[in-house]
Amino acid sequence: MTGYELTEKLRKVRRRYRLNTSEQALYYELVAICNNEEWVSKFSCSNQHLRESLCITENTLISARNTLIEVGLITYKSGQSKRIFGVYSFNTTANFEPQNKTTTSKKTVKSEPQKPIWGSENDVKIADYIEDKQNQTKTKHSVSNETAPIKKKSEKKKIEKAPAAAKSGITPKEGITPHWPAMVKTWFNFYKSKYIIEPTFTGREPKALKAIIGKLQKLFEERKFEWTKELAIDKFTNFLTTAQADGWLSRNFILNNLDLQYDAILQKIINGKQGLNNQGKPATGSAVSTASAIAKINSMYSATGGGGQQNSS
Repeated sequence: MTGYELTEKLRKVRRRYRLNTSEQALYYELVAICNNEEWVSKFSCSNQHLRESLCITENTLISARNTLIEVGLITYKSGQSKRIFGVYSFNTTANFEPQNKTTTSKKTVKSEPQKPIWGSENDVKIADYIEDKQNQTKTKHSVSNETAPIKKKSEKKKIEKAPAAAKSGITPKEGITPHWPAMVKTWFNFYKSKYIIEPTFTGREPKALKAIIGKLQKLFEERKFEWTKELAIDKFTNFLTTAQADGWLSRNFILNNLDLQYDAILQKIINGKQGLNNQGKPATGSAVSTASAIAKINSMYSATGGGGQQNSS
């Protein structure tokens, strides 16, 4: 079993069932741990290590792990004591047959499932289970949803349009992020070169990427640089390289964290010393004046071979 094969298994399951960000992040973390253990069939890992690596709570970890077990991606055997960690292994069955549930369900499994249109009968059973689970969630919140006021589509667009543009760093006139396909490709190539597997690009990740690119574009355009494709790729790669060199960010290398720590990463590029501590907060150090910071940015980016030309005005 290789990292590529395990990634393909996740994609197949993701096309059938909805997995949230925590569940996918846990799966990728387990793949990375298995890679460090030289692809053994079974490996141990503590809940504390997974919680700290993914920045999630105990309940979120347990819920994400149970979901991965139910859709047939992994198996897990709990440790018999606090000194013995749980044992994980990846499910190698072709149909991703779900494991037996540990908790009782109010709804019983259908005794005569419908004939599958595609795939095996196991696929239909899993689909029935996921559908029942989603129906329970809808029923649970139906009362509150009925009493909630209905907003018009036009009002909703007016409320959401301005914050979205401000958060992503894109002006309303542009509407889209310049060189977007090249930026996505740069992110995927950089991540795969460092972590072997492809990054997750769902949920908030695309918005975080747009926000980072928007901030970098604004930084250079304010200094009269033309935001060309070559300049965008070069400076974004420089940004990723600086972020990945940091200890905490290298262990939590997702776009959402890079967006949240944008200022700290930029400071590290400027002075070459400051980074992040093990809690992901900017490290303390000697202050950098605004004048010297702007001078260093201008000299650094005008001296690099990124292909950007400074506009004369």
